[in-house]
Amino acid sequence: MSVSFKSQLAPKSLEFKPSEIIISDKYCAILTIISYPKAINEGYLANLTQLSGIKICIKHIPIAFSVLSKMLNKEIADMKARYQNEHDRTIQEQIRQDYESIENFIQMLTATQARIFDFQMHVMISADSHEELENKKVQVKNYLDAMGMKGLVLRFEQEKILKSMLPIFEANDIEERVGTPIPSVTMAAMYPYVFDSIKDPGLSCLLGVDYSGGVILFNQFLYQTKKEFNRNNANMIILGTSGSGKSTAAKVLLRSNIRNGHKIVAIDPEGELEDMTRLYGGDFIDLGKGGDFGMINPLEVVLDADEDEMKDGVGYAILTRTLQTLKAFMKYYSPDIEEDTLTMFSEVVQDTYKRYKIDYNTDFSKINSHDYPTFDDVYATIKGRLLSMTEHTREREVMERLELKIRPLTRELRYYFTGKTTIDTDADFIVFNIRELMNADNNIRNALFFNILFSRPKYIRSRIPSTYSKT
Repeated sequence: MSVSFKSQLAPKSLEFKPSEIIISDKYCAILTIISYPKAINEGYLANLTQLSGIKICIKHIPIAFSVLSKMLNKEIADMKARYQNEHDRTIQEQIRQDYESIENFIQMLTATQARIFDFQMHVMISADSHEELENKKVQVKNYLDAMGMKGLVLRFEQEKILKSMLPIFEANDIEERVGTPIPSVTMAAMYPYVFDSIKDPGLSCLLGVDYSGGVILFNQFLYQTKKEFNRNNANMIILGTSGSGKSTAAKVLLRSNIRNGHKIVAIDPEGELEDMTRLYGGDFIDLGKGGDFGMINPLEVVLDADEDEMKDGVGYAILTRTLQTLKAFMKYYSPDIEEDTLTMFSEVVQDTYKRYKIDYNTDFSKINSHDYPTFDDVYATIKGRLLSMTEHTREREVMERLELKIRPLTRELRYYFTGKTTIDTDADFIVFNIRELMNADNNIRNALFFNILFSRPKYIRSRIPSTYSKT
């Protein structure tokens, strides 16, 4: 047993040759990276680590900013001198781009105060034969070239490099000759395990797999049970280019939250969630069509008091807040509306409520959606008042202006704003389709959004812990 264990720890033989190493029955070579691309993405080395027979060693040694600054300034001065002495225009342009890149690098370091490290990277290739090793070296070099890196087998230096890669040996002079200054942020993105699997506990969503092949279990509400410095709420945004899978990811999250029993409101700008909504028994509200397809009556009183407050008789406060909300709605609908017209609007709405036996003493917990007036009723109140005003007065002038504001709500815009609420208040999954609204007049769209999202906690804000919007 001891022999077998020892064989796992130490090779049977170790032989160093000018450009390769023979370890037991394996042929190995170490490529030292001597140049890197000007920009990288997160998890830059992840795919490289997936190649068969590849091991990567990375070392980073801190560099004082003052030392680096002197090095870079000297490099820029040398490049500018080479630029002046070079007669080949192509080579001149390459030199110019290189020293401008270094100048931008210095500006970035100064602005971010990022720490700088001497970044050293070695790629160890192993194979079962010398011929296979040579083929793998060509393959890996080509792969590195495609990544914007250049790797060389440093002849007669393989032993020093191997000792530099292993933590049991002291530093040697090879470390002073092969490093590249890289800021900490870039260095962190170089590491393959940037994409290490996310495995959140609790009611997590299986999003898929990451670049390293690990599963991603994402719990949007992890902050409720576990505190992390970068996840202190459930807010999130899905970013990506066209066709990259934003919609698919959003649907997976929606489905997981439905499975977990969460109440959901989704804003659907492309009308693509209808089938999913029907499948899970939700309410698909087409704001672009309104009417029977989905509507919330702006005049329905927002009941945002609890049962104890209702017992204490706070109907006056509820109605007051509703009147203020309706005035805000009118400002979204018609930003140029005058203050005296708004005041008249509030009086007319109160008179309309009274005709439906709604006042400051009403117990709103006993009223349902069909008991509230609509803008048809408000318009009827305005027309009745105008008929009673036989003389041309200031009050009549204001009422006429109000009539002009309300009239469109009862005619060409009635399917958006005039009618009883048709939303299913018992649905746990509510989707607002706004596809046909994206090209609508800004004022109409803003008023509709305000009515749906900001003034209706009875249906949305007090009931829904999370809102999804895929844009």
